[in-house]
Amino acid sequence: MKGMPPICLHCKHFHPDSALPVTCDAFPNGIPVEIFASLIVHNRPLPGDNGIQYEPKEGVAPESPRPQPFSITLPLDGIR
Repeated sequence: MKGMPPICLHCKHFHPDSALPVTCDAFPNGIPVEIFASLIVHNRPLPGDNGIQYEPKEGVAPESPRPQPFSITLPLDGIR
């Protein structure tokens, strides 16, 4: 399976220790699924974001707001 890790993981406003719902400074009550699923890049104001948008955390290239693709293999044992 291939996919993109959520852009939120690379944002300085992300709360990495939050339980579900996943939160950040912009969305303290839960990051909208469209943003967390990287369907929307939150690099401009959106309704309800409290005036806070994506900013790369230290060590992430600011010109590249999308993380690199990754690939995982899921075990299919027992799935019918």
